[in-house]
Amino acid sequence: MATLTVRYDIPVPRFVYGFVYNGEETELAALKETMRKAAIKAGMDTETWLQSVVIHAPKVLPNAAPDIQLGVNSAVTAWLLDLSAGHPTQHGTIGEFLNDCDFLVTITKVADGEISCAVQATPGCAGSA
Repeated sequence: MATLTVRYDIPVPRFVYGFVYNGEETELAALKETMRKAAIKAGMDTETWLQSVVIHAPKVLPNAAPDIQLGVNSAVTAWLLDLSAGHPTQHGTIGEFLNDCDFLVTITKVADGEISCAVQATPGCAGSA
C-alpha cells in the first residue's frame, strides 16, 4: 500500500490544507464508484463534479464539520487518481502507479475554473518525473 499526500498551497487568497490517503487497489475502485454515484445524485458527470469539489474545497474546508472534510478529501482523492503520474516515458495515472509508489500532489491554484497542481512521485518510482 502506497501513500498519496495531498496539499493545498494556494497563495491568493491564502489557503493551506493537507491530508494523506492510504488505500489498497480495491479501496480505490470503491472510492471512485462512490464518487460516481455522488455525481449522479448531484446531476453532473463524474469528472465535472469532482473538479467542482476540488475548486470549491478552499471555501468549504476551513469551517467544515469532520464528516464534510472527509467527503471533500475523498472527492479530491478520486479526482487526483486520474491525473498523470508525471513520468516522461512511462505514461499512466496516479491511480495506476499508487500501489507501487508514494505521491505528493500540491494544488497551487483553483480559480476561474482552472486547477493547477504539481505531482511528485517517490524517487526511482516508475511514476516519478
